Amino acid sequence: MLTRLELLHQADNAASCRVAQKTGYASAAHLPAAPPELPLDGHLHTRARQA
Repeated sequence: MLTRLELLHQADNAASCRVAQKTGYASAAHLPAAPPELPLDGHLHTRARQA
């Protein structure tokens, strides 16, 4: 059973940030770039399972 979903997007993508927030994902962290897999900063959003 899933208990938590994570959504990651580039920090400069404001549209993805708005969609995440409007669909119930809370902002969890600002992630620094980690090349080569993650060449740009990112935002991590999470959504916990509701009881």
